[in-house]
Amino acid sequence: MSDTSQWAHPIPSLPALFTHHSSSLLRPFARFSISLFRSTPSLPNPAPLEPLSALAAATAHPPKRPAIKAVIALQSFATQFREAVFARKLKKEEDYVQQRLYQLVRGYAAAGNVLARLLWGEEATGEDPDVADYEAALKQCVEGFFIARSLLRPALSSAYDPHILGAIFSFPAPYRHSFLTPILQHARRLTATLQTHPTRPIAGKAKSPSPQIDIAKVSTADITYVVALLETIIAAVAAIPEIDEIVSEEVGVPAKMTKKKEKELQREKENKPLRVKLEVMLAGCDLVLSLANKRIGEVKARAASKIGRDEEDEEDDVKPVLEGVEEEAAVAWEGIAEKGLIDSLDLALALAEEGRVNVLANDVQAIDWFGQDIEPTPENVPLPPSPTTSSHSQDPGTKAEIDPPSDSSSDSEFDDDDDDPDEDPSDNSSHKCPLRSLFALHDRYEEQRLAVWLTLDVGRRGKMTAWMRGEGGKVGEKWDAFGVRVIREFDGETLVSLGLAPDKLDKWTDLAADQNTKKGRKKARKSA
Repeated sequence: MSDTSQWAHPIPSLPALFTHHSSSLLRPFARFSISLFRSTPSLPNPAPLEPLSALAAATAHPPKRPAIKAVIALQSFATQFREAVFARKLKKEEDYVQQRLYQLVRGYAAAGNVLARLLWGEEATGEDPDVADYEAALKQCVEGFFIARSLLRPALSSAYDPHILGAIFSFPAPYRHSFLTPILQHARRLTATLQTHPTRPIAGKAKSPSPQIDIAKVSTADITYVVALLETIIAAVAAIPEIDEIVSEEVGVPAKMTKKKEKELQREKENKPLRVKLEVMLAGCDLVLSLANKRIGEVKARAASKIGRDEEDEEDDVKPVLEGVEEEAAVAWEGIAEKGLIDSLDLALALAEEGRVNVLANDVQAIDWFGQDIEPTPENVPLPPSPTTSSHSQDPGTKAEIDPPSDSSSDSEFDDDDDDPDEDPSDNSSHKCPLRSLFALHDRYEEQRLAVWLTLDVGRRGKMTAWMRGEGGKVGEKWDAFGVRVIREFDGETLVSLGLAPDKLDKWTDLAADQNTKKGRKKARKSA
C-alpha cells in the first residue's frame, strides 16, 4: 500500500533556527503536553499563530523578542503538522488537512513579512546577532509559502494570490498586500545604491530616486542572499500556470460571456504569473549587473587573464557560482549577470512568439490587478466545513483547533482599521513595462563589456563588435532573435520611446529584412 503522506515531505519546518531562544520563549507546558499526553501527534491548533499575524499587520516595526517567539510558534506548528500527517498517513484532500494547510500558508506569509522587516526595516541594524537565523527562516518561509499553497484546493489557494501579484509593487510597510514586496524593494534599493556609488561612474547615469542604503553596509554576502531569494521566487512562480482575477464581493461576475471574452480572460490569467516572473528576473539581473560594475576591476582582471591563456587552459577559467565560495573575488558576477540577461531575453522572446506582447509592453497599476478594493483579505474566504465524524477528528473539547478563526475576532494580516484618506495606494504602485527595463539592462551590459574591452591587450582582444555580443556571442544571438521578433509587434517610434537606441533598431530592421530575403529565395527555389 502506497504512503498517502509523502506529499508533506517538501514542507519546511524551519529546523535548527533560534535554538538559543527556544527554551526561554516557548511555554514549557506546551512542549511537555505534546510529548507526553499525545501518543500519536494530532494536527496543530492554529491559535498560537495569531500573534504572528498581528505582528505582520502592525504598522510599527516588529519588536524582536515577540517576533522571534511568533516565528518559533510557526516552527512548532509546521513541525507538528508534518509529524501528524506522517504518523496518521493523512491525505491532503481531507477538509481538516486543508484547513491546517491554509493556516500554514498564512503563517509562512506572516512570518516572511515580519522577518523581512527585521532584516531591512527602518529600525533594522546589521549588528543583530540573529541576522543569520532571520535570513535562513525567511528563505524557508518563501519556499514554504509556495509549497503549501500548491497543496491547497484552487478555491483556497487563490486567496493568497495577492501575495504573488503584489510582489512587484512598491506598497509601504506593513506590506499587507504581499510579504514578497519588501524582498523586491530591498533588491531595488541595493541596485540603486550600487549604481549611485560605482567604482567608476557610468556616463550619463542620473542619480536614482529610489531610497538607498549606506554603501558601507552593502556586502557581497547580502547581495548573494537576495539573489538566492529572487531565484526561489522565480522558480516558484514559474510553476504557477495562472492567477485568477481578484474580484471584490460588490462586483458580480457576468453570468454569460462570449467565447472570445472567455479566451481573453483566460489569457490574462496566464499572463499574470508570467509578468511577475519576468519582473523578478529583471530585478535580479539588474542587481547582479550593478554589483559586477561595482567590482569592475575584478571583471577586467578576469578578462585579461582569460585572453592571455592558451585554448587548452580556458576550461579552467573561473565559473559563475553563487554558493560555497570563500573568496568574494572568485565569483564571476559578470557571468551571472550575463546568464540572467540571456534568461530574461529567452522569456521575453517566448512571450512575443506566443502573442503575449502585452506582458512586455503594458504598464501595470496595482488597481488593474487588485481592483477598486485593494485590501484583499484571504481570511474572508470560507474554509472547508469542519468534519463532524472522522477517525482523525479532535476531541469535542478541541473544536477550536479545527474551526477557522472568526473574521470579527482575528487580526488579519491585511486588516487596516486606520484608513488614511490622503493615501492613494495607486500613486506609488505603477510599474513600468518590462521592455523599458530590458532595453536599459542591455545598454548597461554593453557599457560594461566596452569598458572591459578598452583595457585589454590590443593584439589579443579581438574585434569590438564580437566582444560586445558576450561570451560565445550568446547574448548577441538572443538579442538579435528577440529584436527580429519584437519589431513585428511594435513600430520603431514606439520602441525608441521605450528606450531602444536608434542604431539598435536599425540593426534589427536590417536583420529582419535579410531574413525575409532569405525566406523569399528559399520559397522561390521550392516553387521553381
